Amino acid sequence: AKQSQFEEALSSYKEALALFQKLNAKQEQANTLSKIGDIYNSSLEYSQAFDYYQKSLQISENLGDELKLSLTYAAIGLLFLKQQELDLAKKYFDKALESAEKTGHPTVTSLILESIALFYKSQQFYKEAFAYYQRLIAFYQQHKQPDKAIDASLQIAKIYESQGDFAKAQQSYQ
Repeated sequence: AKQSQFEEALSSYKEALALFQKLNAKQEQANTLSKIGDIYNSSLEYSQAFDYYQKSLQISENLGDELKLSLTYAAIGLLFLKQQELDLAKKYFDKALESAEKTGHPTVTSLILESIALFYKSQQFYKEAFAYYQRLIAFYQQHKQPDKAIDASLQIAKIYESQGDFAKAQQSYQ
């Protein structure tokens, strides 16, 4: 049943893509290509997903759409992370962050900073995770979101705790 839902969604998005191509609606093409990439990603068809993400990137680059670029780069980073292609995941997360910072869009920037921090944490690269959580804390403080800064501090504390460094964990909780 789930496969037929994927096929239905894929068919609908491909029909929409054909329409947007006829109308020369570039922004909608980029969005639809990303959605098709998401569907392939969800169904574990990574090479297909990557191809559609790449097509979306090309259009977004031509449009100068940094927001769409940052979201698509992040999706590709997650795609490579799922495949344990860590160097490629990092490369695309870095590109996502670079584009997000150009947009000045705080939600996207914070989401990508958090994704990178979680990426390093999941790989047990704690030094790098700390650095990104610190950037995230500074970002949240700058954007007057103290509750989210506290959440990021708690993530740092959890890392210290998992390493058995309870003194530093307690400092982070405060």
